Amino acid sequence: MNNTEISLFWIIKVDNINKKGFDISSIARFAGISNSTLHHVFEKIVGQPPIECLKKIRLHQARLLIVCNSLNTSEAAYKVGYNNASQFGREFKRQFGLFPSRTAEILQYQ
Repeated sequence: MNNTEISLFWIIKVDNINKKGFDISSIARFAGISNSTLHHVFEKIVGQPPIECLKKIRLHQARLLIVCNSLNTSEAAYKVGYNNASQFGREFKRQFGLFPSRTAEILQYQ
């Protein structure tokens, strides 16, 4: 593992993912590399593009917040960095097959 790869692991932490403005460009700037280098190295390590990975992590965190902390969809979306609840709902459904509100109903009672 080279220095760039190690830097990426330190930068992409759960603490940072929820921050507003935390995106692929800010990760690249912080690591001191270009967006294209970030994309290449990240995909080599993780096996998927950084934007997809970031989205999946945010969606999984939101799912936990909805089920475990009883947050509503808008609150969970905002907490994990989404500004648009409709977009969040669509991406959540694409990832998990159910809308966030339905997921909460099902998983809270299992």
